[in-house]
Amino acid sequence: MGRCGSLIGVVFVVILAVLARFVYDAHFLARPDEAFAIQKTHNATVNPATHHSRLRRHELDISNQSFFQWWNFLVFDAEAGTNLNIIYGLNEASSGTVAKVGVAYRKKGSGGDAVLFAGYRTAPWSTVKMSNAFDMQFGAGDSLCSLTALDDNTYHLIGSAESSQGRLSWNLKVHRLNGYYGALDQESKDCMLSSTLFGYHSQTSGQVLLTPKAAPKVPAPAPTEITRTARFRTYAAGSWGCHLPYGTPAIEYPWTWFWLVVPSADASQDLAMVGGTGRFQTPVGPVEGGYWTGSVPEANLNVSRTARTPVSGRYIKMLHNTTLEFLLQASASHGYFSNFSVEQSKWEIFTDDSGMAWLPTRQTFRFASAVHSFVVDFHPTIAQYFRAPIVHDGKVFSDFRAVGVRTHFTVTAKPSSPSDKATVLFDQWVDTMNAVEFAYVAPTTLTPDGVF
Repeated sequence: MGRCGSLIGVVFVVILAVLARFVYDAHFLARPDEAFAIQKTHNATVNPATHHSRLRRHELDISNQSFFQWWNFLVFDAEAGTNLNIIYGLNEASSGTVAKVGVAYRKKGSGGDAVLFAGYRTAPWSTVKMSNAFDMQFGAGDSLCSLTALDDNTYHLIGSAESSQGRLSWNLKVHRLNGYYGALDQESKDCMLSSTLFGYHSQTSGQVLLTPKAAPKVPAPAPTEITRTARFRTYAAGSWGCHLPYGTPAIEYPWTWFWLVVPSADASQDLAMVGGTGRFQTPVGPVEGGYWTGSVPEANLNVSRTARTPVSGRYIKMLHNTTLEFLLQASASHGYFSNFSVEQSKWEIFTDDSGMAWLPTRQTFRFASAVHSFVVDFHPTIAQYFRAPIVHDGKVFSDFRAVGVRTHFTVTAKPSSPSDKATVLFDQWVDTMNAVEFAYVAPTTLTPDGVF
């Protein structure tokens, strides 16, 4: 009876999918620009309070699952061509709960990125001091690592780490320009993957000091001063949950992510975008979800008609990448959403000390708002990628990131009426303040015990 019941369930799902596909085709072929079967306006929170980025561990029904939470920062220096990637977080597993700080400091070069520094720090969670459900610190004196919300728009990062390259320390204040939280209406005690882009468009002030391992007589290097000018921009966001995208074969169940800023002398006139997708294997077939948000100043784009900024959207696709795929649900901050897609192509083999993996050297993201259509077309070289290993649920996920990628960014203003033509407002190649990711359980020599 159990096997028969399972068969009936599978048949029911297939019939439901076919009917849904029929309804989708019949209803939306006449309106191809509005491609989602269920559409609504979601409860987006612009410039969310620190409360939305709080530690979630004790609020969720973890039920013997492995919980994780990260606060992720990326500081880009367009003049020096450097990018500083810092992650504060906690990881909960059968071996215990630890706090962690990982850092990668890299510099763009003609043959790929040079690794200036890569290292991490860990500490038993029992030694971490938490306050306000957000502020965290461990260590003391020169070994202090801390993340503090000075207010809802300002975050203070202090830390240091050592590796074979030497010692890197930082004392930075992140000043938010634009932030976004799009899951307020979906919060529950279920430990599903969630994110808050609390400062995806930010500035930073402070210092970074890299002290290479050298002979004692070598003069101490001067710190790099980071200022609130067009030379620097920063990404800040957080994620938490008990599940990361996974399926078989693993490469077909990745998560993707991008960040892009076109800076202006007046930071309020920057073009700033962020988005991402995740694909999961489920009992009813592959499911993909995704989101995007952006700040699109009218003055920068010379748009005369009113457009709400920032704009944002999210979606769910059922039976993704199958002949029965249909776009189940989408919502937007402005009551409009059209198809979101990401395409990977030009695959090459990436190799490092931890193994080999296939990666796309082109990722193209397409999405739209009520007023604009966007295409963000990334062309990373294989040498620009670096691997950030993540252990979760006994698996080693490899988060492959490339920063400062050659990218073709296009913004088009939609016509006000069917008789008008679309207007291209921005059409340029940019290669500084951006990043793109492709992450999955790639083959690796790393073991869960060998990753921080």
